[in-house]
Amino acid sequence: MADEDRYVLHNSDSPAATGYLLVVLTHLLERIGWLVAPTILNVRLRNQSNFYVLRSRVHTLPPKTDPLVPPPIHSAKANHYDPASLIESLVKSKLSARETKVFHSALDYHRAYLNGKITPSEVAEKLIAAIEDGMKPGGIRAVIKLDKDSFRAQAKGKKLVAFITMDSLTTNLLTESTERYRSSRPLSVFDGLPILVKDELDALPYVTSAGTSIDFPPALRDATVVARLRALGAIGFAKANMHEIGIDVKTNNPYWGVSRNPYNKNNYCGGSSGGSAAAVAAGWSTIAFGADGGGSVRIPAAHCGVFGLKATAGRIPATGAFPVCWSVGVVGPIAATAVDLALAYAGMAGPDPEDANTLIQPPVSISSFNNIKDLSDVRIGVYWPYFNDASKPIVAACKAALDELINRGATLVPITLPNLEPLRVAHLITIITEMRAAAQPLGLSKLSYPTRANLISTAAGLQAYDYVLAQRERAEGTKMLQKVFETVDAIVTPTTGRTPIEITKSAEWAGVMDYTSSGVEMRFAFLANLLGIPGVAIPVGYEEGTNLPVSMQIMGSWWSEDLLLRLAHATEDFVVGRRKPSEFVDLL
Repeated sequence: MADEDRYVLHNSDSPAATGYLLVVLTHLLERIGWLVAPTILNVRLRNQSNFYVLRSRVHTLPPKTDPLVPPPIHSAKANHYDPASLIESLVKSKLSARETKVFHSALDYHRAYLNGKITPSEVAEKLIAAIEDGMKPGGIRAVIKLDKDSFRAQAKGKKLVAFITMDSLTTNLLTESTERYRSSRPLSVFDGLPILVKDELDALPYVTSAGTSIDFPPALRDATVVARLRALGAIGFAKANMHEIGIDVKTNNPYWGVSRNPYNKNNYCGGSSGGSAAAVAAGWSTIAFGADGGGSVRIPAAHCGVFGLKATAGRIPATGAFPVCWSVGVVGPIAATAVDLALAYAGMAGPDPEDANTLIQPPVSISSFNNIKDLSDVRIGVYWPYFNDASKPIVAACKAALDELINRGATLVPITLPNLEPLRVAHLITIITEMRAAAQPLGLSKLSYPTRANLISTAAGLQAYDYVLAQRERAEGTKMLQKVFETVDAIVTPTTGRTPIEITKSAEWAGVMDYTSSGVEMRFAFLANLLGIPGVAIPVGYEEGTNLPVSMQIMGSWWSEDLLLRLAHATEDFVVGRRKPSEFVDLL
């Protein structure tokens, strides 16, 4: 076996830094970091992060500075955005999967509005009441602000913080939606549906702060994806909490509060789109917007027992997204059910004249979504050493789900994914370098202790040529995956290597820097971000004892979201026993 074919993924064993230790470490790095960078930091980087592995690699291809892969030359090209027919066809179709008895879908809200069981305004009032109840002492602390006067209020206590801001100006939109349903003329299935927006995306009338405490001016218009769903009647109800600038996968935000897992409030909900995932799991909406630069949609979806889609690079417009990590990050939906994920994708995806990356894509399709009983046309690749590199409960649940896909006719194809460790490092160098560049004009001193420590400690030991080497590794990885996808249609792995860690008291006020747990959580995420392929997180079970959800990931070739949504729908059909979180509100 060639060295490049051996399975190797580096596991950091760095101790976590929280509380006063993190505060002291951050100040030391800021004051003498330039002095220790050539010595202490380089040793840590070399031994713990393996950052310098690319310096000894032999690359044969020039740098590839983006993850874009054009569709085959004979493919049709999407010329404009027109989701209405896609959405309408799905709404009218006879869905094949059995409906979950735990989570409502957008279709449930639409039917309830149409038959007069409840109105959008009444749903909003129930949601506001639940949020206000959660803000009381001992509550889940899902929202830390109800109006702009308290915009900078800080969450305290052991409570679930899923929202950053909510505004009463949505009342007019809700009233208009209610009137449309009374007149039997809703705009679409999205009409009156509350949609949550990660604080990384512009949504009127809110400030987009990317999880920071910086006093940015309010957004002048909606992000493209927000505008698209708003035009279909959706209500941009709130801004969801996130890990500051998306730099970690915990949504531990010292300014806005810690977002807690609705299944177990002692644990994190994942991140960086943690508020979005926690809110969907808690029943506050069926769909939320997130963004994924290193698993930031898929990881919180996995930890919260819901669905998350990281689309092909260039499929969903990024216009109006905070520029954090532009060559690895994409906007994507988090949803309660597979049908919600498909509906959200159909509404969000498609070319946008203001985002050049979206103009090369083939037409958006969800035509195979209901073809879930016979999977005989699907070849599923599994790299077993990679698949098995997770905790035993996760591997067991994912293996059981994989077996069911095979039982429905899919062909199992053993594959090899060479050079995973260099690709992991290439992603890490790329995202941390781009985040450091994005944070520079903001002023590092305005960011929290863990964000500053992360940016300084990792970026300090890197040179400009390390970023170039990472882009050469991206080119090699793209070529490798193109060959793999000649033999398979999809690749199955767990979504995360472990369930989320517990929240410590010291981490609540100062934040946390924990390379070890974050590395395990991100173990299966980086390929999709660095190389631009789509991936979907699918709930497949629970870890006994903690009641924390377990998730399987399916990745596909570029532009294969239709297949991934079909497989997510098929998995939802045979996975039984989805559990209601301990923190849950039934708005219908």
